Amino acid sequence: MTGEQSRIGVWAVTSLAGCAMALGGCGVSPETGSTEVAVVAQPLASPVANLGEVTVADDSPLDARQRPAAIPAPASGYSIEFDPPILDMGYVAPNRDATGSIEMRNTGSRPIRILSVKPSCKCTTLEDLTGRVIQPGESIPLKASLDGRAVTGVRTATITVVFDGIPEPQRVELRAEVTMAVRVMPGILNLGSGDTTGHVAVESIDGRPFNILAANRQPPRFVDFDPDLDEPQSKYVLQWDLTEEESQRRLQRWWVIETDHPDCPLTDAWIRHLTTIERPPRDRPWSVPGRRSLIGLIERGGFADFTVDIKNIPASDAIYAVRSLSADFNAELLGFERDGVNGVCTIRVVPRSEFTGLLYGRVELLASTYTHGQDVIGKVQ
Repeated sequence: MTGEQSRIGVWAVTSLAGCAMALGGCGVSPETGSTEVAVVAQPLASPVANLGEVTVADDSPLDARQRPAAIPAPASGYSIEFDPPILDMGYVAPNRDATGSIEMRNTGSRPIRILSVKPSCKCTTLEDLTGRVIQPGESIPLKASLDGRAVTGVRTATITVVFDGIPEPQRVELRAEVTMAVRVMPGILNLGSGDTTGHVAVESIDGRPFNILAANRQPPRFVDFDPDLDEPQSKYVLQWDLTEEESQRRLQRWWVIETDHPDCPLTDAWIRHLTTIERPPRDRPWSVPGRRSLIGLIERGGFADFTVDIKNIPASDAIYAVRSLSADFNAELLGFERDGVNGVCTIRVVPRSEFTGLLYGRVELLASTYTHGQDVIGKVQ
């Protein structure tokens, strides 16, 4: 790759990241109504490669967001400092918890008692520190955990801490990004503005070079990269064009990318269009946070089992069956387990014996009060 090509590549990825940040943030998903689903994924300040239980990377230089935030000491001698001021938990795989901690340091001259510590949502679990006293010059960790979610994107929450002697409650922001081992930025191809073409950045979280095999069932359209001449990279820029699909009214909900990354054979971006936005009935008794299930690789003649999380299902209701809406595979209900008001449905997908390639279809989850449609994406080889 020439020096000029390298500069163009860096510009392209940087521009895309900037666009993602401009479009990003947490908002209400047009499909699920969930306020925990980020509209656009954006880069984290301190990425970590481990996609299991995530901790904050501590070997990178501190930037303005990571430097300790001190509350100015009033005349009373009470002062507290949070280090770091924002708990960035890094990248976390779908359905895995993200964990981390912040040091609360007493920088004043008098002991400080913690009156209460509360999260902004039920998705955040905290250690009970009520009544703990921090002596001058000492610190204690504020440990937090964000519950795992199937939905990819940036997740945020807030912890409010009330101290005796400090008039105003203090707030700490938590942040994590749920992502596959290969992520797409932005995570939405937004056709709502009328554009039917654009670019996305595709990168491996662990920095491992990989190849992109296909995008939307077609050869990938690379920007500043020639797969016949250049070595595999850990980050690419792809062009997407859905003009024909939009004009012929055959848009699908997901733009699927196939890779040879060992931990992520499939990744995707949601195609946002009036025809792909599903508005469930207002009176639906239960919901499914994950809008689709990526089931990975399936050996020809084999099957794949996966789970679907269900929220707020009535005690008198249960998933009693599933059915496939695709001619390419059958679907079977293996079980339904309840955990309080929530439940987990286990499903088996069995492709046709002669089928190979990208498996893209839909299953329905049936209960007495509601029927939910779930997209299923896999690859048979």
